[in-house]
Amino acid sequence: MSTEITPCGRVMLVEDDADIRAMVGMLLELEGYQVVSTSNGGDALKILRDGERPCVILLDLMMPV
Repeated sequence: MSTEITPCGRVMLVEDDADIRAMVGMLLELEGYQVVSTSNGGDALKILRDGERPCVILLDLMMPV
């Protein structure tokens, strides 16, 4: 019996480093995820307030203010 996990839903990626954000976003998209990315927490909160409902939020905790 083979178990295959199919990616579902959206991922929000919050990362201030543009290169890391692009690389992680690309890898997630290659795995079938829809990615919403932003470079800071303020923009992430605005996106969430506007109705975006990702299944997972990947958040860089060491971002500058």
